[in-house]
Amino acid sequence: MFFDWDGTLVDSFSFLEQAHNDVLGKFGMPLFEKGGFKQYFGKPREEIYPAIYADRAEEARGLFEDFVINNHKTLLEPMDGAYELLQTIHDLGIKIGVVSNKKSEFVNAEINHLGWRSFLVSVVGAREAEQDKPSPTPLILALKRAEIDGPIEDIWYVGDTIIDQKCAENAGSPFVYINHEGEVGNDILKTEPDVVADNCFALSDFMLQYSGN
Repeated sequence: MFFDWDGTLVDSFSFLEQAHNDVLGKFGMPLFEKGGFKQYFGKPREEIYPAIYADRAEEARGLFEDFVINNHKTLLEPMDGAYELLQTIHDLGIKIGVVSNKKSEFVNAEINHLGWRSFLVSVVGAREAEQDKPSPTPLILALKRAEIDGPIEDIWYVGDTIIDQKCAENAGSPFVYINHEGEVGNDILKTEPDVVADNCFALSDFMLQYSGN
């Protein structure tokens, strides 16, 4: 079972909004109101920066990354039940990986900070594969690193955005939509997901029932 990172296992939305507001403030541009960053959340960085900063996208990228480097480990919080979910899946003997559009060094630093490294067989971040999500190539690379060569149809991908769903569908993998109590909403989905869970605890319960435990 492979997971998206931001918005799926860690509650990064408010942190990312805070980071972009820090950059916008430095540029003298209007800040996001609370929740205003949601329209960009989960999209590839190549789309986000030009959309928000126009011709100052590259300058903004550097300032944003400075904020993230200085604050991401201390300000980022795990989703409620995320640790318990990973422990449940690990105890069931299911291999776990992470496929994210966040830069690899940030994802790996956050994983280490949270103490979750032992749960994971592979991690793929932005620009490590030929293309980022929604391309299937990051998920395929994660499977290769984990030395998983079984049918892709047996590999579930868990995420919270349409980008994640498209990645799973493009790879031919079942998609598990974790809704986190309706924070995003089913209306964003391209098609009906294979599994819907309201939060990490609900997905843990589903996995126990699915496995017969």
